[in-house]
Amino acid sequence: MKNYLILFAALSIALGLSSCKKDDDNNIEGTWNATSITNTGCDDAANDGTVDLTALTCAASPDNCQEITYVFRGDGTYTISTQVVALGFDFSVDDSGTYSYDGSTLEICDADGANCSSGSMTVDGDTATVDGGVDTDTGCASTQTLTKQ
Repeated sequence: MKNYLILFAALSIALGLSSCKKDDDNNIEGTWNATSITNTGCDDAANDGTVDLTALTCAASPDNCQEITYVFRGDGTYTISTQVVALGFDFSVDDSGTYSYDGSTLEICDADGANCSSGSMTVDGDTATVDGGVDTDTGCASTQTLTKQ
């Protein structure tokens, strides 16, 4: 009888601990807004620095703004909406396709699945950092900070 009590206690503890499991860090599903973009190591040092996108929202400044929104869906599809308004012109672009995320690497592919790119992505609560790699034209290493909505 004593062995059964020990076994029951061990199983109860194991089940209790498994139900307290941390949320899945591989799940990036939802809407994320870019809050800053940082460029470093640019061929032209004038392009190095950080742009605070929270100060450039289109709601606050409709004539001069920049917003980037990522939507990752549970079915493995994404949409990236970019809106830039400058000098009276609205440059809005939507991109969509498929994505995969393994907890450290984000890979996105266009709607045809032909053009894919990947980079590191770290998630800490409602904040994510995406390493965009180095732009071969400018030499800039780009990092975006995202906030989950």
